Amino acid sequence: MNTTNKMTLIVNLSASHTEESAALKKILTGKLKRLGRGKSYSENAQRGYWPADYFGLNQSELFNGASPEQQDEILRQCSDHLLREAYFIEKSGLTFCAKMVLLAETTEVAQAYSLMGADEATHLQWITPYVPLILRERPGGEFVFFLKQLIEQGDANCLMYLLQVILEGWGLHHYKDLSVSCQQAELRSVLIDIVRDEALHQHTGAVLFQPQTVSHIQNEFIQDSLASFLEMIRVGPQAVVSHVDLVLGGLSKARKIQLIEQISGPEITARKLKLLQRLMAVPGCEKWIEALDARKMFEPYLAYQCV
Repeated sequence: MNTTNKMTLIVNLSASHTEESAALKKILTGKLKRLGRGKSYSENAQRGYWPADYFGLNQSELFNGASPEQQDEILRQCSDHLLREAYFIEKSGLTFCAKMVLLAETTEVAQAYSLMGADEATHLQWITPYVPLILRERPGGEFVFFLKQLIEQGDANCLMYLLQVILEGWGLHHYKDLSVSCQQAELRSVLIDIVRDEALHQHTGAVLFQPQTVSHIQNEFIQDSLASFLEMIRVGPQAVVSHVDLVLGGLSKARKIQLIEQISGPEITARKLKLLQRLMAVPGCEKWIEALDARKMFEPYLAYQCV
């Protein structure tokens, strides 16, 4: 397989996804039902799909001292953040699979990514009802823009490693954790089914990735991309801190440091970094781990460094 193939591509995450296309929506839902992949939904007015302990907030003096209304709003914002991110990740997956189909040099590879694209379209259809329309209108979050840049700039071989082996592997653990703690039955079912599909997606990337063919330019792209992703993880639970800060009216630096420490930010981050190190440990990729380790990229920032 030619591993230097590239194509110019713009990932349009702002493409409209409204409630207006009733006829097309009926086609999509009907198709999924015929495939046995339809889902039922029920409303959760509070939209607090995950409890305080999922975010470590049950250990926070700030959270425990807030009013019930403030606690509900913090949990709603934290849940919305997770679901909005999942929505745009699945939306990005559509473009990724389309690109990989066009870059495929064998019919089997094109088939594999076409089937994977169908999974991503299904996941998007499942996730959408849980994401308020206003949160679907514009992408946000550092990780979503990082993913967009990867898909736009990466060639097929780099994306097999970065997006499938690493990020799909990361997503597997993330969705598993979300499903275990989810307080709403239908959404929990959605997350469990996504995990089953993503496991095959990651395995496909591991089968197709060819580390022995990585060029000097590809090597730099992979290493720089891994470093960027690790840096996002090293800074800890920034989203949780920002939601608490927003709801409670502005926190001092000392309060933010206390919050990060009490929700076990550095400890949880250390476990996440170890997971990423294990995911990177594909035969032939040891040099990237060694280079990143030499830069201490697998070490979390301390709480005061995260503020």
